[in-house]
Formats: sequence, structure tokens, C-alpha cells
Amino acid sequence: MPGGAGERLVELDRSHGPLLAALPVRRLGQPHSRLVAEGLAGIAPHLGAGFEGVGLFDGVDLRAVAIWRPNPPLYGEHPPTWELSYLATRSSFPRRGYARRAKIDVLRRAQRAGIVQVISHVHRDNGWMLLLNDSIGGERRWVEGEEFVLVVCQVEHCLAVAAAAGHC
Repeated sequence: MPGGAGERLVELDRSHGPLLAALPVRRLGQPHSRLVAEGLAGIAPHLGAGFEGVGLFDGVDLRAVAIWRPNPPLYGEHPPTWELSYLATRSSFPRRGYARRAKIDVLRRAQRAGIVQVISHVHRDNGWMLLLNDSIGGERRWVEGEEFVLVVCQVEHCLAVAAAAGHC
């Protein structure tokens, strides 16, 4: 889904802290959105120091944000992985493709960096985000007793699925 004429993706750094803290992402009936808002409010000092981020702007208006970090193996070996810690859209602009464009940008960056998979922890009640990941070929891995679903996106596969669906 192509963006509008004034839209652009911008690498985020610590100077974007006030924008991240003020980004309204909370939604009625979605208590998990409070966790996202709190996380975004405190993440700016870590941008460029372990976390990376991209914002989708329309003019000076921040519409969506994606924040990720390298995910080192805890036990044994696994493919080079990033953890997408936050993917959020301004609450006044839901379901317009902003989060999808930000996620696809992260997948493209991962591909260029030689990353094989991008994982996300999505709240089990966040149906729209689960559907977004389904639409690009993400694999849900349910964890017994947890409130979050582990979503694994194999970078090459998800970019191919997104392209075939006309999302890139």
C-alpha cells in the first residue's frame, strides 16, 4: 500500500523523545495499548544505544512508529534476529496502513543487515496487530499461560508475501 505524497520514513533518535512520549496510541477497549504508550514514553534515551527506530511522518505529524533491537541468543544457537519491541499507530489514524508500512520498512532494514527473522510479542487481545502480521506471513506461536503471542516473521518470506499482496 503506497503512502501519501507527504509521507516519509525517518530514523528516530533521542531528539524524538518528546514526540514519542506525546504520541497518542491508547484506545478505548484495548487496555494493552497503555503498556505501549508507557513503553514509548520511556524508550527515547535508548535509541541509538541498543534500540533503533523509525517513524512514519506526514509533514511534521508522527503517524506510526517501530522500535526494534538485536535479539541475542539466550540458549544455544538461532538465526540472526531482531525483536520488534514497539509497533504503534497514532490512535486517530487506525487501520490506514501506517503500521504495516513501518513493519515492512523494519523487515527491509533487517534484510539489508543480514537478519533472518524479526520477532514480536503481540498482546493476545490485539486482534488488528495479529491480523497485520498474518497478512504478511508472520507465524503465531502461542505461549501457554501468557498474555502475549510470539509472532515470528521470516524476513525473506514475509517480504515476498507482502509484495505479492501489494503491500510494498
